[in-house]
Amino acid sequence: MEAIIGIVHAFIKDVLEFIVLDKRIREELWHLALIGRLSTAYKNALKQAKFLLDIERNMRPSTYNHYYSDNLQKARANRDIVSKDNAEQVKEDLHDSLRSYYKVSRKRFVDVICRQVIEHHLLIREDSPLKILTPQFVASMSEENLGMIAGEDALTKRERQRLETEIAGLEEATKSIFRS
Repeated sequence: MEAIIGIVHAFIKDVLEFIVLDKRIREELWHLALIGRLSTAYKNALKQAKFLLDIERNMRPSTYNHYYSDNLQKARANRDIVSKDNAEQVKEDLHDSLRSYYKVSRKRFVDVICRQVIEHHLLIREDSPLKILTPQFVASMSEENLGMIAGEDALTKRERQRLETEIAGLEEATKSIFRS
């Protein structure tokens, strides 16, 4: 799960770098708006994976999958027909049962992890990492946060104000020259 989350995380960073060319804006957006929501999404995915793992570890082994019976019958059919004592026969039956169960269980577990944790939590759910940065999300941001992310830094703001004052003075001077 950590490797998959790492892949999703790297993908989001790459997309953000491709879309938001200004490094300062990208970093502000990442730290102020995205990283907290991404962390929550990753934690939700890990929580679901742990839940599924706990079910597998703590519940009595059982399956309703018909492949269990097929696997068990194949395992028994592959055994040598040799006279065995009861203990040996029970041991082989238990071994075949467990092997057949875990063959089915392992495939089911991988499928459930892929569908519920990876696909649902990390890719398609409304609050999945891939759906965090949307126009609706940006529209819901406060003016203060938007200003911190995409606004001018203090130096640029002062320079813009100085230039606006200078432009206004030049325009006023131009008007007075043409009036004379």
